[in-house]
Amino acid sequence: DIKLVELGTALADNVCLIDAEGGEFDLSVYSNGEYHVQMLSEASWLQLSTMKGNGDGVIKLNAEPNADFKRMVTFILCSDVDSRRDTVYVKQLGAIEAQLSVENTSVILAGAGGQSSASINTNIPADKFDVKVEYDLNVADGVVSTDWLDVRMTGSGPVSLDMVTSSNTHAAAVRSASVSLSFVDGWGDKVALELNVLQKNSNEMLGVIKT
Repeated sequence: DIKLVELGTALADNVCLIDAEGGEFDLSVYSNGEYHVQMLSEASWLQLSTMKGNGDGVIKLNAEPNADFKRMVTFILCSDVDSRRDTVYVKQLGAIEAQLSVENTSVILAGAGGQSSASINTNIPADKFDVKVEYDLNVADGVVSTDWLDVRMTGSGPVSLDMVTSSNTHAAAVRSASVSLSFVDGWGDKVALELNVLQKNSNEMLGVIKT
């Protein structure tokens, strides 16, 4: 008879949840043969007591305290007997939860162009954001208005969205765009915010948006 290879854990969905304070966790591995651990993501905050085993056993996980946002390490238990694989997700809670808000999601900019900024209420560092600009393709006098807005996030305590615009030379048309700000933590959870940006026409008025 061919012996059936067994390899896995007793964890629900193979998720090991660790508190933000860190500490040691015993990961029980059930196996009837030799196996090794293959790391899919490296992290200095998590140490494994062994990277291989033979038969039932325990891998001790030691996690450092997490003063930041949620984080995760993924590794695979790989059978050395056949192709059996079992993925384990080590998720650690964070001491802080990501926050993102703004007092007003509508931003009105001068038709003359120039620099301006909007204050963002967040505890997320500016360099952790994914920032995207999507232009509303309003046609004014046969010209499609794009690439008139340059944005970037700055700051680490108070964070601001800095905007630089070219001048709007159209006497009636208002330029419009949406700016999306998003952050994904170590668990893949996302927080996002969208701002609606309007630039006045050359007469510094909010005229009719032409489509």
